[in-house]
Order: sequence, then C-alpha cells, then structure tokens
Amino acid sequence: MPATERAYLPLVTGTNIEDPSSPGGKTWKETIDTVASQPGYQRCYWGRQVENPSVLEFLVDWDSVEDHKNFVADPVYRPFEKHLLTILDGGATIHHIEFKPHPPSAAVSSTSSPITEMLTLYFLSSVDKSSFEENVHNLEQLMKEHAEGFRSAIGGWVVEEQEHESVDGKAKAYVSASGWDSIEKHQAFRERRDKPPFRDAMQKLGEKAAEMHHVIFQEV
Repeated sequence: MPATERAYLPLVTGTNIEDPSSPGGKTWKETIDTVASQPGYQRCYWGRQVENPSVLEFLVDWDSVEDHKNFVADPVYRPFEKHLLTILDGGATIHHIEFKPHPPSAAVSSTSSPITEMLTLYFLSSVDKSSFEENVHNLEQLMKEHAEGFRSAIGGWVVEEQEHESVDGKAKAYVSASGWDSIEKHQAFRERRDKPPFRDAMQKLGEKAAEMHHVIFQEV
C-alpha cells in the first residue's frame, strides 16, 4: 500500500536550504537526490513550519512503507544520515501516513494549495475509524460549500502507534492536510468552526488532543 513518510527536521540556526548555492542548500539538494534515487520513491514535498521556521517538514511518497524501511536498512543510509545531520540541530522525528486518496499532492503542493494546514488528531486506541472517517467526510463537504478560501483536504491514519500526554497508553493518530488560499482564510474559518454549520460536525470528530501548524510545501 502506498504511504507517505513524514519527517520533522530541526535545522541548525542560520541554515539556508532555500539557497542551492549555500552549504546548507547543497546538503539539502544532495539529500533529496539520494532519497529520489531509491526504489519505491514516488515524489516528495518540503517546507518550513510557518509557526516554527526552524523545523523543516519533509514528506516522501513511497510505493510502500517497506520501500522506505529497505532504504533505511541499505548500507548507503548511514553516510546519507551522517551528511544530513550536518544541517540538523538534533535527530529527525519520523512516522508514516496512509493518505486516502494517495498521493496527497492536491493539498500539500504549493502549485495547488498556496498554504497547507497540517492537523494531527490523537485518539484512544479503541477509536472507531470508520465512524470517524465518515464524520471527516461530512465536515469536508461543509468546508467545500461554506469555507471561503478552502482548496482541498486529504487525510490518513498514522501507521505507527503514537504517544500523547492527553491519551492513556498508546494513541492512534490521524493526519489531515488541508489546502487554503492563505493563512488568513484558514484563520477566518477557525473563528467560525464553533458556529453553524461547522459546530456539530467538529464536535463529532471526538479527538482527545490536536496539534496544528502551517507549511508552504514545495513539490519535487
């Protein structure tokens, strides 16, 4: 099954990966080139978190989670990782998402969505996934009809079990990527979400905790 690797990469202060002629930019380009040469690679997207620009968010579409794991197990991975760490202020945080539909390009590429809200919802391990997905679908329909500036939304469950202080034991996580015309348009929606017609649909989601930020993704 196709899956998307999601990595949080804390950058060393002053690293300019956006400039391909800078040391950091060269390292980042070499990183992408190495990933893109691996069997099972499809495409990738990257961008800094707007609320925390020192964190780079890197999404990689793979034919399967196993293809990414095979890359990690390959002898080429250690020198690749060592080279990447020269621009990182700490280790990467990585998990995999099974977006539906795949790929998530419509919501996480700046060519189709100028800004992307990355929303992670945390649930008890006993969550009824089918019921939740139906509620998400209903909310997305409302957003298409009534949320000005909304472009598209794609979501999926995180493959790995997660931990969150608001959830006892292991948690299930769901990631929603929503494309918007601008952060201002998304913020205007957030101010309306506790009012009709969105209020009831939001309450039905039933998450125990949520984390949100924005990213302007570049697709490679």
